[in-house]
Formats: sequence, C-alpha cells, structure tokens
Amino acid sequence: MSIFRLAKAAALAAVLSVAALPALADPITITVEEAFGDAVATTFDVQVVGVFAERGELLVKTPNKDQYPLYVPEVINDPELTVKNRVLEVSYVLGVVTDIEVFPGGEPGFSVEDDVTWADQGDLPVDFIKRLVTATAQVVSVDAAAGTVTFIAPDGETRTAQVQDPKILQELKVRPGDLADITFFEAIDLDAKA
Repeated sequence: MSIFRLAKAAALAAVLSVAALPALADPITITVEEAFGDAVATTFDVQVVGVFAERGELLVKTPNKDQYPLYVPEVINDPELTVKNRVLEVSYVLGVVTDIEVFPGGEPGFSVEDDVTWADQGDLPVDFIKRLVTATAQVVSVDAAAGTVTFIAPDGETRTAQVQDPKILQELKVRPGDLADITFFEAIDLDAKA
C-alpha cells in the first residue's frame, strides 16, 4: 500500500465531526482532535531511493515500484532514515480537508503551511510529524452526502478525505478531472526496519 492509499471510504466517512477551524490566512492554533478526530493510522513499507537534503525530501519506492518524493525535512538529517535502499515503515494519518478551491491551470504539486501551532498531541504518538498541506490535485469525485472528496494526489495516488465544513462541498463548482487546491491535515511517522 502506498503513502496516500488509506483505509476504506467507510472508515474515512467517520473521521470527524468538529467545530469550524480558524481561517488559513492567519496563524492558527489547533488541537489534534480538530485536525484528525478518529482517523486511524495506516502503515506500509517504502524503500529509500535517494536523499535530497536541500529540498527536505526522500525519494522513496513502494513495493509496486512506484516512486515519489516524500517531504520530511524534520528527519532529513537522521542517518537511520536516509540510507539508500533502507526499508522504512511509514505510518500515515489523513486528517480533514479544510478548503477546496478550483484551480484553472498549473501543475500538480504541494506546499506545507508554516503557521500552524499544535495545542496538544492528542492521541497521536509523539514521533508523528503533523502538518497542514495544500495540494494542487485532480478531483476524481465529490460526495456531498458523505462529506468527502476524492482526488489524485501529486504522487499519483488516489485519496478520499472527509471535508471539515459541508458548505465547502455544497458551494463547490467542480467536475471530475478539474484541478483544485485542496488543503488538508496529515500526520506521518517513519521508522527504519531492521
């Protein structure tokens, strides 16, 4: 299983019911419960193919031979995790989508929000890297009744995520295949396998 292929849609549909999150334009302080709720970590293995310290990325390969960059500047200097051909166990949690904006052009990609302060650790283990990501991604489908959006992430994997505010989907004018800027929380942990 690759990094963005998570638990089945039924598990994701139960991810969260939370109060509105602060606007993204301002620095935000948030609890783990608001960002992740009852989301469950998925674990899988990847192999390190390359290290790009200047970009804070590991190039990793999944068992099905897919390769993609994994942005983890927090661990890029850890000699246990950055050895070429090292197998890493990845634990990944997909949080809520906080915003979707249709994007008329451009290339798939992502950015990480720097102005997030975590009020607590919640139920996530201490080692998890928590962050708010905006991905320019292709929309596959929107399910307003379930409150989810399915999209193809920049690494080519399909994700289905719970949307924090149902109004986002009700007001969204998007068709399958459209590119959109999708902002969501994620948590990730890497462990070297023996």
